[in-house]
Amino acid sequence: MILSTGIVKAIALAQPTVVIDILASVQNSVVLDGNPYISNILTIDRRRPWTWFALVSRIRRTRYDAVIDVMVMAASLTTMLAMWISGSGHRIGLGDRGNEAAFTLPVARLPNAVHYVDHSAALLAAFGVDPLILKGSQARRTDGDPDPSRRARIEGMRSGGWGIWRPEIYLTSTEIACAEAHWRRVGSDVVPTGRPGCRLVVNVSAGSAWRYWPLASFVEVLTAIKEMYRGLQCLIIGAPHDAGRMEDIGRASGVPVAHTARTREMMAIVATGDVVFTADTAVTHVASAFDKAALVMFARGKAELWGPYDTPGGVVCTPAGSLDSLDAASVLAALAEVVEIATPIRPSELPMRAAALGR
Repeated sequence: MILSTGIVKAIALAQPTVVIDILASVQNSVVLDGNPYISNILTIDRRRPWTWFALVSRIRRTRYDAVIDVMVMAASLTTMLAMWISGSGHRIGLGDRGNEAAFTLPVARLPNAVHYVDHSAALLAAFGVDPLILKGSQARRTDGDPDPSRRARIEGMRSGGWGIWRPEIYLTSTEIACAEAHWRRVGSDVVPTGRPGCRLVVNVSAGSAWRYWPLASFVEVLTAIKEMYRGLQCLIIGAPHDAGRMEDIGRASGVPVAHTARTREMMAIVATGDVVFTADTAVTHVASAFDKAALVMFARGKAELWGPYDTPGGVVCTPAGSLDSLDAASVLAALAEVVEIATPIRPSELPMRAAALGR
């Protein structure tokens, strides 16, 4: 859902008369709150199947002109059924997955696309946008950094995709203020170094067992990175069901823990940080939305498609099918390099990121 937001914006800007509604799960819908390019968010709750009939009825009454299949890497029977049930005039989707007959307007996959966002950009052709022309005219940002050598290092560390359709998340001033409260608690425990301390957000949760990095490895890396950078402000985040794991890592490494009951609280902490350290999870894409430097740990074959999108930093990969075999020494070396080039961004600077922070 996060990775789709840049494409939604591109459609809205290309066709200002188009009204865009999104069908999302209850869990994913929080990503879209405050997004000015979306008119309505329709939610489907798999835990309450009796509500689906009302949803289908609403969709059919709306009489949509078009429905888009955004599952660009693999065909989904559920998505296909939803498109047919909608009764819309056009069904749009990638036509190279053996289901092109299901679409009234199939689009071609983009050559040389690797990242998920850039694969999704193929859908823009249905709205009069040629993604390859945009790719050819895209210029890298300078980010306004007054230090040319440092700016060059940051730009040199950017990776992941073509960097045109950056995901966007819109946070409120209240959500930002809540995140800053967490950071103030961290700052009071950090040894002053005479310069603004870099804020490191560490996510220790994951969506599946093979993405969990061992607790002892997190402790080893966090303990070492704090010794290397005495002014570093670290904050551990994670899913509510991992509260015990978060506390264990925090206690052993001396890093404060931010317990967040809602997903958007976590997003705000990422938005107000400087560097994000995480396994392959949605936190990666939150970092991309706010253009935060990130180090992400991946198992084999996942990084190119699902890695950070056009952000400074990098990925650490293991040839194994899980993160268990990823050694702490190599992760520490990569994380230190990212921390070294990170620029502190403080609350007074956040309004300049209006495109990402919203109201």
